[in-house]
Amino acid sequence: MATQEDFSLHEVDPGLFLCRERFYVSSNQANIWVVKGSAKDLVIDTGIGLWDLPGFLKKVGAIGDKPYEAIATHVHFDHAGGLHQFEHFGIHKNEVNAISIGDNYEAVTFVNEGEVSKPPNEHFNARKFKILAAQPTRVLEDGDIIDLGNRKLRVLHLPGHSRGSIALYEEESKTLFSGDIIYDGMIIDWLPFSNLSDYTNSCQTLKALAPSVERVCPGHFNIFDGKTLKRLLITYMDSTQNCHKFGAGCLSAVSSVVLKGRNTNNVPAKCCFFCCCCCKCLCL
Repeated sequence: MATQEDFSLHEVDPGLFLCRERFYVSSNQANIWVVKGSAKDLVIDTGIGLWDLPGFLKKVGAIGDKPYEAIATHVHFDHAGGLHQFEHFGIHKNEVNAISIGDNYEAVTFVNEGEVSKPPNEHFNARKFKILAAQPTRVLEDGDIIDLGNRKLRVLHLPGHSRGSIALYEEESKTLFSGDIIYDGMIIDWLPFSNLSDYTNSCQTLKALAPSVERVCPGHFNIFDGKTLKRLLITYMDSTQNCHKFGAGCLSAVSSVVLKGRNTNNVPAKCCFFCCCCCKCLCL
């Protein structure tokens, strides 16, 4: 059962909350956004899923007085790990299979012992942590509308970080929930199923939208405004030159081996994972 201490919760605006997993002490700690509507509530991203998120949100009154569902901005473990806790949830069509079978390679699952300051039980082993398979009740595509009654959010398919990455845009409040496509930190474009060309195209899409954005609620770190959004996008696109492409390619190769070694039955990759120091040095 969740306790209030398992998560932190902050009201950003009336009907908008920022929730975080208090005991996942990691640079991968994701933002969990709760958007309350007149007819329905929405939970955007779900964390790694070690603690009872819906139980906590109900206990503090953030959800539960009307229907609610979760939407994952992408299938990576730090955002989609808690989807199995929700009866109703959606994910982009490109990542339906990954969550349905619990594909921890595509979910880039990687948790270190030191990142979990309060294990959910005495038997917890970070090396054995996996996201659980779950069947989505909503399959998302670009342009879909999430209707909460008095609030409506549009799905933007923005591949690059992952092949099913999305953002959600609320036109009335000019708020963008950007997931991991853009945030004020180091951009990760070198994971399995990342694609530099797609990432650049997605950034161009967001750059065109930026004049209509006043607030960005990102997948990690702090909220920022539309001017900062444009600056971050331009900075990233300017950085994607040949040297960056070479570096991203090298990191992609290493991350692929490490993640296969941890999350699949690939024997050569497992040998590398358990015998090579890369798994200790790589920050995912």
